[in-house]
Amino acid sequence: MASDALNPEARTANFKLRDACLVLVVIVACVFANGLTTPYMFDDVYWIRDNPAIRTLWPPSSARRPLGYYSLQLDYAVHGNGVFGYHAVNIAIHAAAAVVLFLLVRKSLPLTRSGIDSTWLAFAAALLWAVHPLQTSSVTYIIQRFESLMGLGFLLCLYGVLRGATAAERNSQWSWYVVAWLAYCGSIGSKEVAAVCPLVVLLYDRSFLAGTWCGAFKQRWPLYLAFLPPLAWLAMTMRGTLGDDGTNAGFGYEGVTPWEYLRSQGGVILHYLRLSLWPDSLCLDYAWPVATSPLAIYLPGAIVLALLALSLWALWKLPRLGFLSLSFFLILAPTSSFMPIADLAFEHRMYLPLAAVVILALLALDRVLTRQLADGAARRKWFLAITGCCAAALAVRTVVRNQDYSNPYAMWAKVVQQNPDNARAHTNLAFLLDSAGKKEEAIAHLEAAMRTTPKYPRAFSFRGDMFAKQGETAAAIRLYEEALQIHPHYVTAHLHLAKVLLILKKDYAGTLAAAAAVQEIDPTSREASKLIARVRATAADPKFRDPTAAIELLLATPPLPGQEDKEWHELLAAARKAEETGVRSQESAGAVIGSPHLPPKS
Repeated sequence: MASDALNPEARTANFKLRDACLVLVVIVACVFANGLTTPYMFDDVYWIRDNPAIRTLWPPSSARRPLGYYSLQLDYAVHGNGVFGYHAVNIAIHAAAAVVLFLLVRKSLPLTRSGIDSTWLAFAAALLWAVHPLQTSSVTYIIQRFESLMGLGFLLCLYGVLRGATAAERNSQWSWYVVAWLAYCGSIGSKEVAAVCPLVVLLYDRSFLAGTWCGAFKQRWPLYLAFLPPLAWLAMTMRGTLGDDGTNAGFGYEGVTPWEYLRSQGGVILHYLRLSLWPDSLCLDYAWPVATSPLAIYLPGAIVLALLALSLWALWKLPRLGFLSLSFFLILAPTSSFMPIADLAFEHRMYLPLAAVVILALLALDRVLTRQLADGAARRKWFLAITGCCAAALAVRTVVRNQDYSNPYAMWAKVVQQNPDNARAHTNLAFLLDSAGKKEEAIAHLEAAMRTTPKYPRAFSFRGDMFAKQGETAAAIRLYEEALQIHPHYVTAHLHLAKVLLILKKDYAGTLAAAAAVQEIDPTSREASKLIARVRATAADPKFRDPTAAIELLLATPPLPGQEDKEWHELLAAARKAEETGVRSQESAGAVIGSPHLPPKS
């Protein structure tokens, strides 16, 4: 048998395949190019711009999602805090995922006996998925690269299993299985949703490769057993992601119960499906409310259960279609079932499930064209015309959506317009307005946040910050205490309360108590250590001074490697000086070190 090098048809096929992959990459780069200079937004500020943990190249900054965080560390090592590099990496990850999806669908489709050539249908599926505006949440919003990186590993794992199962030589088979396992480890090291990857792989194996559950496990049982250790590791790390009450894996709002979360997800999933087919009103932060009325609970729930039942029936009668529809629900299950997460809906959760929706829609289009047109050439022309128009429309919508991300003020104003009861959006908009000197408007949005969501601590804490900057100590302390009544473990409110008590009231006991509360929540907190050390080294009241304790505390919580912390060094010098000279007044210590800053504007 002639090799590919001597086979003109094989060379032509490979050339066309490379061309298709290259075109996909170029289109993705062009569609998302206007997001390359998008500034940091929302969680980007905390996890990237102001995160000292990513400023060292080794070790990984977090045991949770280590690959995702380490990718940020690599980015910082190459280009610092410049947003262009982070966005470029996000686009590259997304383009790679689109290529893998194309290859996966192309290799799978011959088994479905589709009426359209498998390469065309696979290319259309990857293109529509890649340029869909729902993907901006995982590509243009930098920190959500965890989602796209997870998706890339997930797709590569499926592709590795497919290639291994269809390889002619045993050595080649196990090489591909190793690729699949490594891709799975990368996926699970990027985001917890990858926990369902083994189930989706098994479902794919049964539907496309082995034909039966027993056959799938019999042929590839070592691979399925190899999936277990990463799952066990994930289970151990997940224990640290739950909230203080053990029910909340998200952030921002008070936790919800499993039943409250589950009964709300019917409406969320239907909203995701609507946006997949008609992405008109995208929202960065839904603050989706818990469903309370019977109509909001049971009607969407009944529709979703009917779709799930239809998927299970399809898995029995039409297993390859059943795989697509059931994988949609499986991939959404960690975030759209009963496990409570503070945020009931986020668009980036549709990153991978969207692929199933797109492929099902294309197969439906293929079915219609096959019934209506007997001529294969005409069928192909209509297929390409329809999918081409859809891709162009989606690409334009994505470019427009990227422009929304380029202006944080406009983005949050749009979120507030879409959901006037979104306390988090009001608070984030207030940050931006206050930074721009528009204090009255900022106060109006904070008051709206506190009025619409009385249990949202950030709004109370930030309003306290504004009072503190104006020197209104009593009002600031009252609002910090209100924030802590809502959320006793809210570290920011404890820290800002401690600073106000120290700077404006010289209340050393109160400062120590607030900083100690932070240490109970986070024993490694450097901010709390510095506040305690400041009191111990510089307090005017001798009963609070203990320079030796201050030195020990500072040395126990040094700055992170590579982090410049001038305040820490000045405090250490002041504590050592106080230890040498004995009793010092707070005023003389102030000549050595400055006062800690009042709570920042953002």
